[in-house]
Amino acid sequence: FDQGGINFLTMDVYKAFGEVDGVSSEAFASVCALALGVAAKDPRVASVKLETAAERRLFAALAAFASDMARADAGPSQVKAQLEELGVADPGKLEAFASAFDKAKPAVRLALGETPGVVLANLVDVQWRLDYVVRASDPAKSNPLVPVYYVKLILANKGDDPTRRKDDDKDDERKPGSSSSRRQTIAMALSVEQMHDFLLTVRDANHQANRLAGRKLR
Repeated sequence: FDQGGINFLTMDVYKAFGEVDGVSSEAFASVCALALGVAAKDPRVASVKLETAAERRLFAALAAFASDMARADAGPSQVKAQLEELGVADPGKLEAFASAFDKAKPAVRLALGETPGVVLANLVDVQWRLDYVVRASDPAKSNPLVPVYYVKLILANKGDDPTRRKDDDKDDERKPGSSSSRRQTIAMALSVEQMHDFLLTVRDANHQANRLAGRKLR
């Protein structure tokens, strides 16, 4: 998921920006140069070593951030605004990274164009049924039947048509190389409690995605 310049998958990495106040201006400048060099695939930065764990975490955050901002073709003011939202308050550090990023952006964008993107399958269908199984531990109990949800997530890989009907897939299962061969099925058996937790997790993920989708680069 990528919206408004911020990649949903790298949000955990960005937590390192909360430690930026503990990094000196000199160290911050060195980390910025290294992060931008790595984002631009500059081989000259391969031998550079970072001294502390905080610097290494900040490096990972800045490298991911630089890629996200370059992908969005963000300008210096947009970069500073996003860094402020992520917890960077020092004006000097904001200006230093924004200026360095603006100079490195063409090389970072070129490197991004050379990197194959991550292809994620699309969720095209969800199938479920509620069944009851006999409690194996003690079938003599007053209520030996245990409810179980059987859930299937149908994923369409790149090149598949997500609008295909289920009947089309059944017909194509007998055809080698058919589009159904590019689909994946994830099957789960869940208890009532697990199904409840699963739905809460999906709703929370949907809420976070919608929240991030509403954020725009300023």
